[in-house]
Amino acid sequence: MLFSFWLRYWYIKALYQNNAQTIEELCTYEAFSDIEFNPAKSINCQARTCAILVSLIKQDKIEKALSSKENFIEIVYPKVLVQGKLF
Repeated sequence: MLFSFWLRYWYIKALYQNNAQTIEELCTYEAFSDIEFNPAKSINCQARTCAILVSLIKQDKIEKALSSKENFIEIVYPKVLVQGKLF
């Protein structure tokens, strides 16, 4: 699972740094879909990666998220505390 985090990080970083026109176009969309994605055969989904990229831009967190792999994981995949059942 951690491997797919790094793939997304590197893909987003490369796309953000080198494709301003593509980024601008991606930001015009509200949702993404990948009809070819099969989780049994692949570990990454380009639609999800694009959605993460656009979300980071719209939240003004892209620079911090791409400043390090650790920041990317912390921002995109925060630890969610789940309360256990007492009884």
